[in-house]
Amino acid sequence: MAAQTFIIDTSCLTTAYRVYYPFDIAPSFWNFMKDRFMEGTFILTNKVLFEIDRGKDDLWDWCHAEIPRHLILDCHSDEAIMSHYGNIMLWGNNHPQYNSLAKQTFSDFENADPFAVAAAMQLNATVVSQEVSAPESVKNIKLPDVCTQFGVGHIDTFKLLRQRGFSM
Repeated sequence: MAAQTFIIDTSCLTTAYRVYYPFDIAPSFWNFMKDRFMEGTFILTNKVLFEIDRGKDDLWDWCHAEIPRHLILDCHSDEAIMSHYGNIMLWGNNHPQYNSLAKQTFSDFENADPFAVAAAMQLNATVVSQEVSAPESVKNIKLPDVCTQFGVGHIDTFKLLRQRGFSM
């Protein structure tokens, strides 16, 4: 039986780095994450890396030092992921609930969220993020709600850590 695969969203890493697990307090968390990236059960997309790159901080340094480039999933070069992305864009832009700013933000090509869902669809993976579902929202298209719409699993970082047996 193949190991379950997880697409790691930007918020999973940035929230851990900034709030819960700073590098100096929780090196075991970061070693755990690195090991899962190396074994291929956790996947980082180029879109998430682009979002992290904007920070040019210690998290940026860690990603570039600890995750080999060949392990980063290039969403742009995978036709199936791009096809799923197109379907997600059609859904978001045609959804009557969301206002034009929500649709514009969601459809920004730099936004990693729809790519995370598209990659998860292609790889039969679960998306991991700290975003919280807001199905009645008009102003934001939330990642967990997109996952639900497209039949993709979504969990937060703590549930992931518990499922994977991590403890400090």
